[in-house]
This record gives sequence, C-alpha cells and structure tokens, in this order.
Amino acid sequence: MAELYFFFIITFWRHSTKGCGFVLLSGLLLPAILFAPALCMAEKGATSAEAADARVKKESVQLLIEGKLNEAQQTNIRNFLSFSKLDPELPLSEAMFAYYLDKAKKEASTALEPFGYYNPTINVSGEKTAQGWTVRVQVDPGKAVRVNTIDLIYSGEGEQERDLLRARDSFALSKGEVFNHSVYEQNKSSLLDLATELGYPRARYATSRVEVRRTDSSANVFLHLDTDIRYTVAALNFDSTYLDQNLLRKISPVHEGDALSPNALTAMRQALYDTNYFSTVDVSYDLDAAINGKVPVEVLTTPAPRNRYGFGLGYGTDTGARATLDYSNRYLNRKGHQLDVRLRPSERLSSFAGMYGIPIGDPSKDRLTINSAYQTESFANIDTTSWLTKVSREHNWSNGQIAVYLQYLDEKYDTGLRSGHASLLIPGISASLFFADNRINTGRGVRLWASLEGSEDELLASTSFIQAKVGGKGIYTFFDDWRFITRGQIGTSWTDDLGDLPPSLRFYAGGDQSVRGFGYKKIAPRDEEKNIIGGRHLMVYSVELERILFGSYALAAFYDSAAVMNDYSDYTMISGAGIGFHWNAPFGQLRLDLAAPVEDVQWKTIRIHFTLGTDL
Repeated sequence: MAELYFFFIITFWRHSTKGCGFVLLSGLLLPAILFAPALCMAEKGATSAEAADARVKKESVQLLIEGKLNEAQQTNIRNFLSFSKLDPELPLSEAMFAYYLDKAKKEASTALEPFGYYNPTINVSGEKTAQGWTVRVQVDPGKAVRVNTIDLIYSGEGEQERDLLRARDSFALSKGEVFNHSVYEQNKSSLLDLATELGYPRARYATSRVEVRRTDSSANVFLHLDTDIRYTVAALNFDSTYLDQNLLRKISPVHEGDALSPNALTAMRQALYDTNYFSTVDVSYDLDAAINGKVPVEVLTTPAPRNRYGFGLGYGTDTGARATLDYSNRYLNRKGHQLDVRLRPSERLSSFAGMYGIPIGDPSKDRLTINSAYQTESFANIDTTSWLTKVSREHNWSNGQIAVYLQYLDEKYDTGLRSGHASLLIPGISASLFFADNRINTGRGVRLWASLEGSEDELLASTSFIQAKVGGKGIYTFFDDWRFITRGQIGTSWTDDLGDLPPSLRFYAGGDQSVRGFGYKKIAPRDEEKNIIGGRHLMVYSVELERILFGSYALAAFYDSAAVMNDYSDYTMISGAGIGFHWNAPFGQLRLDLAAPVEDVQWKTIRIHFTLGTDL
C-alpha cells in the first residue's frame, strides 16, 4: 500500500506544471512521510502474526502425562520424550508425528527405570486438534524393582580398613529397598570419596554391575572396589622464611604419617590462613613422587603485610563523638608473636590499650595474651580513671572460647558524695559458646556467655568481692521476612561494702546495648542526693520483632527492661520500648532506634539510639 502511494506521488509530479506541482507534491508527501512507516509496520506485524498463528496451529504439541507418578517421574518422562525435543521452527508432518508417537512408549518406559520401575504399563495416544497436536501418555508404573543382593568386596591395602568395612555394612542396609539409580550412584560415589579421604586417592571400581531381573522385579548389585596402596604424608615442607617451621607444624592439623586426605589438607590450608600471618596459602603434592606410598607435601605461602594501620571517626549515643587509631604487627618475630595497639578517644569514654599475643600449645587454638589499658570514663555524676593489666590464657574452638586470667586493676573514682582508690588483684574465668548460621547477619543462632571473678583483701587487694555474670542472645527467623530477637543478662556481686568496690565493677543499665529509652548507665541505685552509685545485682532482658521491608532494610519494634539493685527486696523492673529502622549491611547491622520510658512516653523523653555491630 505504501509503495502505491509513492508511485502515485511520482506520477502526479511528472504530469504537473512546475509551479503548482511543488504545492501539490508537498500536500501529498507530508502524509506519505507520516503514515508510510506505520503502514509498513502494520503490514509487517500482520504478516508476522499470521505466520506465528500458522506455526502454532501446525506445530504445537501438547503433552499430557497421566498416572500415579510423582513430580520427578513426570518430569523425567517429559524430558525423555522426543516430542519435547522438537524444534518449534520446523514443520511437523503427520508422518513425523506418527514416528515420534511410535517411539513414545519405549521412551516413557526408559524414563521410569532410574526410579526402579522396569515393568510399567504404558498407553500412548495422539490426535490432531484445531490447536495443534495432543499426545496422551497414560502410565501405570507397576511393581518396583527391589534390591535382592549386594556383593561388595574390597581389594588392595584398604581391604581391611575399618571405616570401609563399616561403610559396607551401611551400604547393605539398602537391601530390600527400591532400586533407585540416583541413590545407588550416590552410595558408590560416597564410598569412593571415603576411600580417598582414608588415603587411597587411586581407588577405583574394578567391577560395577547391576543385574535387573524383570520377571521377579529384583536387582543384584556387584561391586569390587580396588583401593590400591595407601598414601601418607611424608613431610610438610613450608616455604616460609619469616616464621619458624616448628610453629607452622604446630598450627597444621596434618602431620607426617597421616593419611593423605584432600579434606585434611584443605583444613590445614584454612588453619594457616586464619592465623593472619599469610595473604595466600597453597598446598600441592605429586602422587608420582611418592616413595613407598609416602608423599611429600609442599605448602607455598605469601606473607601478609607485617604492619596494619587503621583510623576511624564515628558517633555513638552512649560514647558521643569518637575516633579510633589502630596499629597491628602480625608477626613481630619468627615465633609468631603479635602486637595490637589501640587509641580510642571519645566524649565520655577514652582508652589507650595494647595487647601482646603469644601462640602456645596448638597455636591455631591456644594463645597467651598480655593486655594493658589506661581508661577514663565520665557519665552522670561518676568519674573514673583506671589502669588495668591482664594476663590471659585462651583456648578457642569452632563454636566458642574459654579463658582463665589474672588481672590487676588500679582505679580512682568519684561518685559525688564518695570518692576512693581501689587496687585489686583479680583472678577469673570466662567462657562463651555460640551456634549460628552467620554471626554477622544471623538468620538463626544463639550465643551464651558467663564469667566468674573476684579478689581477696589479704592477697594484694583493697577489698574482697566475688562477681558472677551470665548472659545470652538468640535470633530466630520465621516466615522468611520476620526475625525474633531476644537477649538477657543476670549478674550478682558479693562484697561487704559496695563503696569500696570501684564503679567499673558495679552494675548499671540503660543505653544502646541495655535498656533503650534511657541514657547510658542511668538505671542504677542512687544515694541520698540522687547521685548514681551503681548496684550489686542486675537483671536485664529484651525482646524484639523485626520485619524486612525491602532488600536489606528492616523495621523493628522492641521492649527492653532491667532491674539494678543492692538488695533483692528492692527489685523493680524499669522498661523502655520503641521502634527502629535497621540496615543489614555485609559488615554488620546499622541500627537507628527511637525509644522512650514505658511509664513516661512523651516527645521530650524519646531518645535516639544509633549503633553498628554484628548480630552475634
């Protein structure tokens, strides 16, 4: 149509006079420019739509699979049928349809064999309709083939390996069960993996055969696993020149004479990397270099930068404006000693601390640390200046830590009506335990901790006391977008005169990590002039419900409550509640909370709490 329109314009121009031809041509050319593309597109669209309709009518195949089948079986039948593999761009003739229809019964039968069904009854029918082709596959899977016998034998040096013999007994438990190809192959693969982990990396199946008897629906399994020789670690060769070889051998969970286990070597690589001594750790070995089954293992390392520096600025509603200066030396010497120094000035709490770490015992788990810290703190009516020196022996494992320590605290303080100076030699023990899917952004997890410490006035201490604390935090995700978060702590102190106990060892509540809606350490017993003095006993808990809004952003509602007292008869819970907006960042959770005291909710009592940290 567009072509005829342009032809008419050209013809008219040739027969028109020069003067009026331009005017008339303009009147005809403008609509041509405007409507010709649309006409062309409309014709093209109509042609494409007609072709698509024709193709659907000619080549569409609808597969209907019926019978007592589970979803996996239906999917496998559909995938096996040739009809599912047809190219929709190619025409499907009646002859080709009949050919594929004839193959469908055998294909459906083959598709059921991996599930243990070798004698199905299958009816296949097909017809041509106005919408295309319809294929109906009706299936009765019949009686399942069950395992009759399992003949599993070993040869090679692992023939009497205890773990392999135990695995054979477990394999035999499948006798009498439906012969499922996938389960069978998984068992075979697991057995081969076990042999590899036990030091038989060249283990192979000399025989792997299954005889299926359709007449009685039974299967006989024949397996012969040849383990070949057992390979062990001949020696661990570390290429590190800046750390002592004996230190690295202590860190390594793999030792000379151990079975050559790929998983154990991977664990060794991770243990070395976790020390922070290295930026890269690579492990290599060559079975062909083995002598009598003993394989040299090479550990190639790249040192991490010896010195690390850090600087940060921030703000916390408990501490006010703050800064951080960090320095770390990852390896002071060949023995792997480490040094950390940190300066943290802030409006209310400032400290200058250092930590010297010495690997001992199993260096990947055990450490002796010497800590020293100078600290000043000012909150409400209390001012303190303290110097703390602490020697601690720590043992770590994958889910926790236990530490025994001896610390010396020298603290000067002023609480308003009373000031003092305490010097205490304090032995103690602390432990923590956690289970979590992710400690930074936790879906489900729990963390528990406890400590016990004290001093005796006849042993380099100005007063005697015993203090016990226990606490925990739990997180539970439900309905994917909801999290329930709870935490709690109980603490108690035994001492003759609370006034002789320095403020840093007394109990308080209130603030970002305690009871929101109250200022930092504002919940505590007071003297006759209403000065905060702290308490002997503490009880605090919090419940919070968090809902994901979108992405990693969430809205929360919470209720915190605490009691701080010098006598249990003075027990009174003081509570705060509010809402929060949280961002679950890759490095932790950024929390902006608004809260107020439950018994005094008004605009002027609402407090903002801003925190950043990991979930557990």
